[in-house]
Amino acid sequence: MLLTVTAFVLVIISVRLKYQELTREKIKTEKLLKAEETLKDNLLAEYQTYSSKERIVKIAEKELGLKRRTARKVTITIDKKLVDKINQELKLKYE
Repeated sequence: MLLTVTAFVLVIISVRLKYQELTREKIKTEKLLKAEETLKDNLLAEYQTYSSKERIVKIAEKELGLKRRTARKVTITIDKKLVDKINQELKLKYE
């Protein structure tokens, strides 16, 4: 009977220690998860800051010397048949 009680007490202590260990590991993992989520949020905010249109336009104008297009976009159309004809003539000329 004493042996059974001793074995039962040892099992209870073992289970309790394992429970405490798992609880500590869970708390540690939750802290790590929170830190990673905070880092992710900070990186997202930094990305949004760097990729904002206002910032990109400012850098393009001030640092790169680019200017915004004020004139309308010009579209040029070329006849494909004419391009093919010119290509063939050039091939014949330089062969």
